[in-house]
Amino acid sequence: GLSGNLSFSEFKALMQSLRHNRVLYEQHYGKEIVVLCKISPGNENKVFNIVKGGGDKKSKVKKEKKYKFFLVSTFYGPKQSDGPIACQVESVLMEPFFGEYSPAEVRKFSREDKVRGNRIVTQSSTAFIHELSSLGRVHIKLMLKADEFFEKISSMPSDAWLEDTKNPLLIVVKRTSI
Repeated sequence: GLSGNLSFSEFKALMQSLRHNRVLYEQHYGKEIVVLCKISPGNENKVFNIVKGGGDKKSKVKKEKKYKFFLVSTFYGPKQSDGPIACQVESVLMEPFFGEYSPAEVRKFSREDKVRGNRIVTQSSTAFIHELSSLGRVHIKLMLKADEFFEKISSMPSDAWLEDTKNPLLIVVKRTSI
């Protein structure tokens, strides 16, 4: 379900308070929080990869490994001072930008034909980032169950977890234009 629209600064304040409030965390876990924000431009603060996972369980083809696009980026609110927060982006949001190429195919290119693989990744991710670099309604969810979240942040400095692109704890599941 949705837990409503929040301004970027309200969202950030909520995220900062979750660290000290398990009940609040559990209330928001599993819900989409809609925030007005945009992705950081260019390649700054981005981690892109193709990772195992995903795929539909009903698939009869057992041999075929499933891959998905993995992108973590920082996001900012309407003002540049609103930010940053690090979010992983759901693979399905990126897939349309890769046209007919599935994550597995892109991965194969990047191994067998690096030039072509890199060109596809660069063009597609540039188009995706361009699309998200204007403000939009971004649906964000908490990725980890409460136990995992509190265990993970216990070793991180106070608000560093919000900006850490190496350990994203939030995931973007949907975006609509304004």
